[in-house]
Amino acid sequence: MDCFTRASPDGGSGGDPYKHAQDLSVAFGKILRIDPLGHNSRNGKYGIPPSNPFVKNPKPGAIGEIYAYGCRNPQRFSWDPKNGNMFLADIGQDVVEKVTLVTPGANLGWNVWEGSFATPATRSKPATARAIPPLPIPSWSSITPIRF
Repeated sequence: MDCFTRASPDGGSGGDPYKHAQDLSVAFGKILRIDPLGHNSRNGKYGIPPSNPFVKNPKPGAIGEIYAYGCRNPQRFSWDPKNGNMFLADIGQDVVEKVTLVTPGANLGWNVWEGSFATPATRSKPATARAIPPLPIPSWSSITPIRF
């Protein structure tokens, strides 16, 4: 099955005020994966792959099109041709930009984390109330040059 994959930003202004990126019932702030030749979507005009994480392991209210969530402003994604791993470049807000290995069902952290830094909205909460991002997260400051 050939799938169509699309990444969408959180749809809000600074800080994701609508909390779309962590809300599994909306398409904003997600990586979505559909089957353009299928017909099992709500409107029947496309398919939802049965291997999508929230089809295989449903969560209440989660839309089946979600492949991964917690994106702020995804700019590019690509697959490693040797092993099929997906990588995403996500634009940060205040601190860092990041490149992330994306796995099915992954929470990429936004708006709780920006890279491996807690966002201002979550810094005052106890660490147990914040999801822990997968580490390491390659990230860099927008003012720090990348050296190769």
